[in-house]
Amino acid sequence: MKRLIFIFLLFISFAQNGVNNAFSANEDFLSKDQELRAIKLFKATKCMTCSGESLYESQSAFAVEMRSFIRRQIVSGMTDEQILDILKQRYGSAILGDTPYNADTYFLWITPIFLAVIITVFMALKLGRLKKSAQ
Repeated sequence: MKRLIFIFLLFISFAQNGVNNAFSANEDFLSKDQELRAIKLFKATKCMTCSGESLYESQSAFAVEMRSFIRRQIVSGMTDEQILDILKQRYGSAILGDTPYNADTYFLWITPIFLAVIITVFMALKLGRLKKSAQ
């Protein structure tokens, strides 16, 4: 039991260490409002080298550089939309945390709905056949 508690505490300490080090580069030159804007943008964009992590969560060199880039753009007076447009131009819409709804992504949005309808119809037909065979 003591060993299990030790392993658990060790795991928690390593996990917490990663969270504390996520923001280590040049936070000093932003006001509180600017830093909140930056964090919002970090959460709205994905790290291109880490699968499924936002810039807010990632500790890769790419994420550190992108966080620094976003902070510099905020200090220079750019709006959130302008910053996101620059990132989309450089890396495509894949850098966005949410998949945009446009002609390029219709297939991604419609496929789950289409599959749900097909599965529902199939299950209804199957249940209907089972009820008929049971009678």
